Amino acid sequence: MVAEADSSPSPPQTSRRRRLADWAYRLATEGQSPGAQATAIGLGVFIGATPFYGLHIIMVLLVARLAGLSRVKMLAASMISNPLFAPFLVWAELQVGNRLLRGRWFPMVPADLEVTSLWHLSADLLVGALVVGGALGMVSGLVIWWWIPRGVEANERRRKVELAAERFLDVGLLEWWRSRRELCGNPQLAQRVSEGEFAPGGRFLDLGCGNGALLSLALEVEENRASRDFTGVTLNAEAARNGRVALGPKVSIEVGDPAVWPLPPADTIVVWYSKRRNAPNVDERLVKRMYEALGPGGVAVVAGSGGRFPIAKSEGLDDLENLFEAVGFVVERAPRLPHDLHRSRLVVARKDG
Repeated sequence: MVAEADSSPSPPQTSRRRRLADWAYRLATEGQSPGAQATAIGLGVFIGATPFYGLHIIMVLLVARLAGLSRVKMLAASMISNPLFAPFLVWAELQVGNRLLRGRWFPMVPADLEVTSLWHLSADLLVGALVVGGALGMVSGLVIWWWIPRGVEANERRRKVELAAERFLDVGLLEWWRSRRELCGNPQLAQRVSEGEFAPGGRFLDLGCGNGALLSLALEVEENRASRDFTGVTLNAEAARNGRVALGPKVSIEVGDPAVWPLPPADTIVVWYSKRRNAPNVDERLVKRMYEALGPGGVAVVAGSGGRFPIAKSEGLDDLENLFEAVGFVVERAPRLPHDLHRSRLVVARKDG
């Protein structure tokens, strides 16, 4: 009698896939402090500006290894010597090098070019690369240093976002990357959820939750609170399956239309626009349903990024606030965080109780 073949994936294959995902994850998340990121970008630009073509990758990997910096960011920054930009970069380096070594600018017209030895040309290029590359690297590093939020709160938010997104490695590296990008796309919402500000008990309901990235962040904050209920609703069945695998039984993700899904009693209801979440538009009908579902002191949160909000195109934030106030909410429009290039915004409506 022949035994039936087992169609389930073998443990070694699953183990290899997870090891590969873990390796890529470590590669993508190394050197995440603001100083390390700024240094990696600055050194990457400087190395990319040097005339050692063909050796940039080796130089980047060696420096990143010795300094404990992000290899991915340094490699990306070293691509400044790409075919589109390299001719202008080399010309600027020749000009600066010739000016510093010989006190004159490099001839601009081919007819005026003098016969120059390869040694002199190499010396001009090397000296010019040190100056031009150093200046470009310093400016690039300072821009990154200015752009990345710093401080205790920002560092703690980054830490919790990384932990929340890491859960999705069980699904795959791409799902981890999507979840991390989504949470980073609204730092204001991530900051306040990571601080446990919104209704620290009861049910946390996410309408249009996608794969549950925000639920994962809320779960990370409330890991030890057994009484907390995390529920999400999404139109995307595949995203719901991925979220269930990543987040486990502590989170319930339902497949349905968030605009008409019957709202259970809740303490926090979030509607967050992003391209992957299929969040419902916040209209008068939904606001009334949210008000009825929330208990005393409950919070309705409406978030947007990239200049987009889950509201009709003909309406603005003032219309949204008036809609919540007309139902009986007390409304807070949170100011934008500094250096937020995602243009994320947040409206928080609290039910008196």
